[in-house]
Amino acid sequence: MLFRKPRPSTGITVTYGSVVALNDVTADVRDGELTAVIGNGSAGKSTFLRCLAGLESPGSRPGRNTILVAGTRQLAPERTVAECLPGTDDPAWRERILAIAGLGGKLDRTAGSLGEFDRRSLAIARALCTRPGLLAVDLPGSAALFAMLARYVRELGCTIVFAAREAAAARPADRAILLDLGDQVGDLARPTRRAVARRLDRASRTPSISWMKGGHAGRQPRKLLPVHI
Repeated sequence: MLFRKPRPSTGITVTYGSVVALNDVTADVRDGELTAVIGNGSAGKSTFLRCLAGLESPGSRPGRNTILVAGTRQLAPERTVAECLPGTDDPAWRERILAIAGLGGKLDRTAGSLGEFDRRSLAIARALCTRPGLLAVDLPGSAALFAMLARYVRELGCTIVFAAREAAAARPADRAILLDLGDQVGDLARPTRRAVARRLDRASRTPSISWMKGGHAGRQPRKLLPVHI
């Protein structure tokens, strides 16, 4: 996988027994860009992000200081927002992160008292305070969260990759990597919701999923099919 522009992409395959979670996926994750990894449940999004962080496949190459944010459990509920954030030798960097996250006026609040969106924002801010070379975000998203990630990239020059199910998540992204049951079915620069939805509709092996409506709410999630190699 590409973390610096001069390097060639390398296909990644991850299997669990006879099940292929990622099937020779090659994708460009470029410095200073916001990349969306979009696909339905069991598409391989989380596995892809874990590969970026070097946690999943011995063949994956983590980028410099890559951090994966995959939940909010690391936030001790009794600690304040200020206490949850690591120290930094650049107070201005931390202040800019807090301003983008909307947490500047909530430093004395405990993590447990925050709403779900603010907890997710705090988990991301906590990771960014360490200035990772690449941040991978595997959290339930919303338009506001995706827009916040885009601000980090535009205003701070961060490199961020996030997972999403909704085609609309492509709007703020510089690039969209599209996955379906472990297969890479698209890699779009300057993606639009319509372009992502059309590509996923054509490639999806579950025709009932409506990507134009942003996912499969109210429908049974698709199971990961065993693929023999």
